[in-house]
Amino acid sequence: MLPPLSRDESLIFVKDILKHFRSPGSNIDDYFPFDREAVHIILKKIEDEAKNKKREDEPKPRTIMQSFNMVLQEAEPFIEKGEIKVINAEFVTKVLEGISLIEKES
Repeated sequence: MLPPLSRDESLIFVKDILKHFRSPGSNIDDYFPFDREAVHIILKKIEDEAKNKKREDEPKPRTIMQSFNMVLQEAEPFIEKGEIKVINAEFVTKVLEGISLIEKES
């Protein structure tokens, strides 16, 4: 089993994943389409749930990717319509309200 990622490792992981899908030489924020506060909120929710559910194996890359994908899918129609330019903390908080990102260990 892989050890859980630290907050710094999680931030680097998110940056690397997003960078992979950018055009070479792109000059946009490392976390775009998320703002930095939104990124921290998602990671904190994962960390808090892991602690509450006594999941010592979290956060792991798969959970991080699934969580960001969930938020991105909710944001996509608003981005396409031009209603939002960046996924911010307020949007993330609304999307994740009442949603569990981590399952209890079986």
